[in-house]
Amino acid sequence: MILPDFHSHSRTPRRTVAAALAAAAMTLGALAQPAPAAAELKVGVVITQRLLAESKVGGQAAEKLQGKKKEAQERLDAKANEIADMQQDLAKRAMVLSESEKLKARDQFEQQQRDAQRMKEDLERDLQKSEEEILGGVNRFLSELVINFGKENGYDLIVDASVAVYFSDEVDVTDKLIAAANAKYK
Repeated sequence: MILPDFHSHSRTPRRTVAAALAAAAMTLGALAQPAPAAAELKVGVVITQRLLAESKVGGQAAEKLQGKKKEAQERLDAKANEIADMQQDLAKRAMVLSESEKLKARDQFEQQQRDAQRMKEDLERDLQKSEEEILGGVNRFLSELVINFGKENGYDLIVDASVAVYFSDEVDVTDKLIAAANAKYK
């Protein structure tokens, strides 16, 4: 590639540079003009954590999940107490038991421990399934609510606050969505 000699007295390279600068200035001027479509966009932002925490639907879902977790914990605690009682009983009777009775008691104790572990795993699976069902229903309800709210109020875009680097209070629609959720949810 041959570069023009800018130090020569020829007018061609100077005209080329001047033309390039003029084209760049016109391009920058065109880019500086605001896009008319962007000025007309109506955007809303929702703080989903608040929507879940402060709406009736979110509160009731949290209560259901807490109730299920409490029930599961009570069952685990009862099983743990049963095992602890069995262990104390074994410790008290260890001196008077024969070797075969000790082996049988130890086998029963170990079986109770395995049963407790299985119970814990089953309860965790059940809790996970319940959580998915309950939160899935809440998510469907709230997604439909946000979509309908956006359509009814002329929004072009409603995004979750977690994806926004910055937003002003003017575009925050969380309070409006909480009110709409509470009005719709029975």
